[in-house]
Amino acid sequence: MKKWDRTDWMKGTAAILLAGTAAMLITSGVGTVCVAWGAENWEGFEHYAEYSTIYQVITIITLMAGFAASIVTYGFLKGEKWAFNTAIITMLIAIASGAVHMWYSNMLRGSTMPAAVRVYLAILTILFLVFIKLLKVDLNRPMGKFRSYGTPTGMALLAAGLGLLSTPLYAGPSHGDNLNYLLPELYIIGSILSLAGVGFILLARLGIDLNIITLQKKSRLFSYK
Repeated sequence: MKKWDRTDWMKGTAAILLAGTAAMLITSGVGTVCVAWGAENWEGFEHYAEYSTIYQVITIITLMAGFAASIVTYGFLKGEKWAFNTAIITMLIAIASGAVHMWYSNMLRGSTMPAAVRVYLAILTILFLVFIKLLKVDLNRPMGKFRSYGTPTGMALLAAGLGLLSTPLYAGPSHGDNLNYLLPELYIIGSILSLAGVGFILLARLGIDLNIITLQKKSRLFSYK
């Protein structure tokens, strides 16, 4: 089994942060839909209805940033030249939308959670990206056995799964009993994604190729040249 060098470790860590932020953004965006488009129907959140337009804009931007971060993670692992600058811009957008969300959450219910989680994670991601840039890590080199797509796919799935499984920890205090009806879905989907992610990573590290490798050899779509 080939050991990763510094570039692989640095890029791998950055990719985990990017994928984790993407998962958190998407989860947060989906979780805000109920308040943005139906606050009057949620017990204890009726007063949010007055600010529904603001929350709708925040939700849309958050979801778009999440999907963009997912694409950036792929490009980053692939060694695309545009990935670094795009990652920074995406994280800045995530921080800006999250900061607005935090301000209104604090004003309406005296707490910035769980919006603060994605903001802090995005800040941490930017700091680490700048850190590896200053270390002159080769960001244009594909990471490890990227052709197999096993490692990046596994990290993205694992980050998304852990994000869903940890939802009650950061959203529970603010949502109370309103979150209970979503718990079965969160746990089931989160567990499936996490296990799938671990499986992809282990297969890649063991050098076991998946059927997608056959597709890659037949299509230029999977080529990073």
